[in-house]
Parts: sequence; C-alpha cells; structure tokens
Amino acid sequence: MRFTDIANDLLAMAAKRHQLFGDEISDLGEDTWLVMLTLYAAGDKAPVVRESALSEAMRFPTNLDRILSVLAGHDLVTGNISETGADRSFRITDKAVSTIEMVLDVADKPAPAAVENEAGTERA
Repeated sequence: MRFTDIANDLLAMAAKRHQLFGDEISDLGEDTWLVMLTLYAAGDKAPVVRESALSEAMRFPTNLDRILSVLAGHDLVTGNISETGADRSFRITDKAVSTIEMVLDVADKPAPAAVENEAGTERA
C-alpha cells in the first residue's frame, strides 16, 4: 500500500466520521475519536475501560468529562459519568460499535486510481 493510499483512507474515514457522528461530536475534536477508539479496541479484551486509560489516550485530558457527557447523550458510551473523584469506568455501546465499524470500513474499500501530478507521473 502506498502512503498516498493511506492518506486517502484517513481522509475518507474523517469525512465518514463527521457524516455519521455529526457536528456536536466532531466539533469536540480528535480526542473524541481517540476516546471512542480506545473503548472500541478494548471491547474484546476488557469491555470496561477505566478513566485513567482514556485520559492517557488523549492530548487534552481535561476535556474528558465533556466528551463523555456528549457521547453518553448520544448513547455511545455508558458508565458512571456523573461521579467524581474515583477512577470511573466506561463501556462502549453497541450503537457506537456499529458506527465506528462503518467508519473503519471505509478503509477496506478499493483505493481510487492513482493521482497523476503535473508531470504526468504517478505519486506514490
């Protein structure tokens, strides 16, 4: 796979992610996607993820409460969101799993034809 194919996959996934999750979730930034991917990836091993593990995956962990609140409002995560103090635990919902899989499925699609640059040669 060429690097441009990977870049195109990432762009397609970002567009699909925004389409499926909408403005409110998308506007929270990349940390929201990192939280959802962390919960998704842990699903097979440990369906419950601790708050500390989610914070470690984020660039700006101070936004975690807001992100979890919005995700819970959209039925994408469950857990003791209103609690404070303890290392809370969270679980991804079936709705979130299916939506994330729709986003990730975009990368499985065949890559578009190679883009030619001005000189008429393919970019790798």
